[in-house]
Amino acid sequence: MKESKLAIYLGEQRETGFAGFVAESNFYCVLESENGLSPIQGREILKKIKDSFFIANISNGHDFDSFFSTKLKEHNLPTDISLAAGFLKGEVFYLKTIGNGEIFLLRGKQFARIISGENFASGFVEENDFYIFTSSVFSSKFAEPEQDLKKILFHKHPEEVVDELALELKSSEDTGVVALFLKFEHRLEEKILPGNRRSSLEEMYRTLRLFSVRSDRKRTFTFVILVIIFLILVWSVVMGNSRRIESQTAKKIESTKVLIEQKLAQAEEVAFLNLPRALVLISESKREVETLKKQVPSSKNSQIQNLEDYIKQKENNIMKKEEKVAEEFYDLAVDNKNADAVNVFLDEDTTAFLDTKNATVYILSLPKKSLDIYRASGIQSAAYVVLDKGKPILFGKNTGFFKVTQEGSVKKIIEKDKEWGDINNVATYNGNIYALNSGKDEIYKYIPSESGYSAKTSYFKTGQAVNLDGANSFSIDSSIYIGFKNYILKYTGGLQDGFKTSFPNENISIVKIFTSKDVEKVFALDRENSAVYILEKNGTYERQINSSIFKSARDMIVFDNAIFILLGAKLFKIPL
Repeated sequence: MKESKLAIYLGEQRETGFAGFVAESNFYCVLESENGLSPIQGREILKKIKDSFFIANISNGHDFDSFFSTKLKEHNLPTDISLAAGFLKGEVFYLKTIGNGEIFLLRGKQFARIISGENFASGFVEENDFYIFTSSVFSSKFAEPEQDLKKILFHKHPEEVVDELALELKSSEDTGVVALFLKFEHRLEEKILPGNRRSSLEEMYRTLRLFSVRSDRKRTFTFVILVIIFLILVWSVVMGNSRRIESQTAKKIESTKVLIEQKLAQAEEVAFLNLPRALVLISESKREVETLKKQVPSSKNSQIQNLEDYIKQKENNIMKKEEKVAEEFYDLAVDNKNADAVNVFLDEDTTAFLDTKNATVYILSLPKKSLDIYRASGIQSAAYVVLDKGKPILFGKNTGFFKVTQEGSVKKIIEKDKEWGDINNVATYNGNIYALNSGKDEIYKYIPSESGYSAKTSYFKTGQAVNLDGANSFSIDSSIYIGFKNYILKYTGGLQDGFKTSFPNENISIVKIFTSKDVEKVFALDRENSAVYILEKNGTYERQINSSIFKSARDMIVFDNAIFILLGAKLFKIPL
């Protein structure tokens, strides 16, 4: 068990301000106002806060945080108010600061200001933790607060700290200073020491031995009684120790469960307006479980698993994650057993698959599941296939753009351009051909003409080009969306448009994006995390689909409220 020791440093009161504290029944609070409260008003408010706190039935961190937000409005406290408060519930310490309130912690050899300003935190209390509840009025008295205070606190009790500070601060200006020093130490429990147990047993044995000498007839009976008593005593000691360890373990698990529930409840509340903060709270919950694993025996694995399952369920709800299973939609191997497509392009309801291995393009109507096959020399050197009015156009880095017919004829439509460099992706929209060149920070546009296609022009308006290094794909719905590993850019009419996303995972790895004029969302494929992120067309995160098939996906399109994934010869469907 932990025993708290505390001491208060209270400087001279301001005539037009207030500095005071409360320390009662595991509730600790300091309140300071430079000009907004008189001493009488300050004491009345502190008393009201204390009285209402103990009838508020605070059961978790959210209750504790909300309590002070409510009281701030209820008492119409001045804007210059500074508050630092803590409440110890079981093994969990809930902390809150407002205004210029500050809370410092010395744990082991580490000392830091753990929260300040408008903030909330919670965590387990450890033996010899040393807290300071104060405001910036106190910390500003030190040139380097964290270093100076650490030296003062180290290896001292709270009253010793206050005595030392009194010598230092009373000689200077300490008006308005309030600081509550709180240390948690180990409380010795009354128990029979092992040495005392042996002494008691030896004394009992000697007594029984004397008795047995006096009565030879009962010697055997006495010896049996002695053995039984001895075994009962040993059993009670062993069982008592086991029960104590079991009780401590149960309390540890329950405390962790309460803390995790509180963190995840807070994550649910803030997720809509502050998704990054929700992610931090979820990560903290996972770390609490990892810490618990190291502190409890393996016999409690089922309870640990329950906590992990609870966190996963809440994470899925908060992050709007859905686990889905893919179903096979079409197998190109039915028409060609050696089929092996490397990418796919969608135009309205028709898809084109590029199979360079077999120098083949497959044109599939998704509603009808009818297939047309194009074979021609030159297809094997193509990098991408797109569609224009249902007919395939191919691009090869060494050949340029060309069309093929089902009879196998090839027609060059745009010659290879030495200025291209590396073309990362191609697309068609309204008859125009677009080519993404990340090395030259360009998207080239080719417009149909009577003789074929125009010379290339830049899609970007003057001064709108951007660094495209790392761009891996793009998609068009009248605007152009450009995909990078961990973000997406949007351009409309050659001008950059608003598009900002808070993804539910810091370690995202986007490899393909997709949208179209017929799709209301933007889809981002992340193979590494086996996920597809679904975004509004202004970048707002909507939800996430997870499926094991995403990890091996070669390409992705979206049609008729379903995600389609290309995997070699097969096209898989995942309903939305």
